[in-house]
Amino acid sequence: MSEKNYTPQEVDEMFALTLDSFRKVFLPTYKELGLHPKSLIHFTALLPFQIPIKDGDCITLQKNDKEGCTFWFQSLHSKHVVDVGMMGPERMEIPITRTRVEMIYVTDEVLKRVTESQLSDYFDLLLDSLNLIITGYTITTKDVDVHRISKEMIQFASAYRVIDVKNWYDFRHGLLMLHPNVPYEKEPLTKEKFEDVGWFANILNEQWNPFMLSEELSLNGLRCLRTGAYREAVIYAQMGVEALLKQLFLLLLITEESHMTAAEKVLEETSFMTMV
Repeated sequence: MSEKNYTPQEVDEMFALTLDSFRKVFLPTYKELGLHPKSLIHFTALLPFQIPIKDGDCITLQKNDKEGCTFWFQSLHSKHVVDVGMMGPERMEIPITRTRVEMIYVTDEVLKRVTESQLSDYFDLLLDSLNLIITGYTITTKDVDVHRISKEMIQFASAYRVIDVKNWYDFRHGLLMLHPNVPYEKEPLTKEKFEDVGWFANILNEQWNPFMLSEELSLNGLRCLRTGAYREAVIYAQMGVEALLKQLFLLLLITEESHMTAAEKVLEETSFMTMV
């Protein structure tokens, strides 16, 4: 929130989940499911892509007879500036759409005190359920632009509210930090670092160092880990290890006076576990 001091009623109107919409829209659904909400944990998230669900449509996944997870969807429209790499004043603007989701954990328990650690757990629970919806959408539509998400794939913080249904406007609200990947401007390279970049580019161009591929793969794994692509991070890490060991094994064969062709044949016929 900004520095302005908003009243609880004004904060309430910043979300789709308001006291009025809860009574008219959400509560009837909960009653149909046999849920009797006493507390709500409410988060917002802007996804890195669009799920073309109509604005205001909701999906509720019931966890048991005491708790459930509700997701309210909205499309946000903006402009993406395209300058094709030129420095002139001319810019093209392309309309883009992303999906905003309000995620609501519903429970029949009165939550008196909720710590930041517990808020993080509730967010993870909701994100897991959201990924079930995303997977259902991708399987139904075959839309490969949409994929499972992790916390690192969305903005570094989420607005939240902890709501006591009977005392709606006494809710607690704030921002929950999701990950440390806050955007920042990098420092310019020193002269020495800049010269190193050119030197390593030349090494790659001349193919002087056979171990640089494994280094590149390992760094790709770290990048995937930082951006929340966990499966890809594991794959790249494994590829980096395999590339390093295979190249080392090949060089050892050549050192033992094997011809390159013969060494490559031995490498091809040797399983990875045998090599290890």
